[in-house]
Amino acid sequence: MKLKRKTLKLFQESLYVQTVGQDYLILAVQLTLLGESPLKVAKLSSDKKMSVISRKIEKISKSLGKKLSTFFDVPYVREGLFMELDNSDEYSILINKLKEKMKSATSVKDKIKILSLLPSSWSQKTITEFSMSEYLVKSTRNLVNKYGILPETIKRKQKLFSQTISQKIIEFYGKDENS
Repeated sequence: MKLKRKTLKLFQESLYVQTVGQDYLILAVQLTLLGESPLKVAKLSSDKKMSVISRKIEKISKSLGKKLSTFFDVPYVREGLFMELDNSDEYSILINKLKEKMKSATSVKDKIKILSLLPSSWSQKTITEFSMSEYLVKSTRNLVNKYGILPETIKRKQKLFSQTISQKIIEFYGKDENS
């Protein structure tokens, strides 16, 4: 990444860079490489400096956490990336148990309930890891959106013949010539 000339010139000309020296310039370059703006705290009171610095630390931490989680393909948690990394074993165990349960599930109703527990961000990943049809995944998502997790599937009403049609069918097959 190239530093913008304007940013570099701003640091070189600022009074703060002259007073603090090279350390500030190095810090400014590092912040720019992380995609953050440099600190401008030269004329602030010590209380305001602390507040600006703590906000900057929070912003950098969040930005760096997101970049690291994307790079290592690990879910990012706002409280901190490392908290999620500590629980990743438990997460893997839970997903593996759901996979085992899915293999042993015999009814579509049970499969829908298991699929409803998975993160909604999973799409093709769900299909491949759980060996489910795309139709079942989509219909489960619709049920989750409508009823929440672990939805009770609703049986469709059977279409019944009217009483007169039923009587005619019985009469037809009751005749010796048709049976």
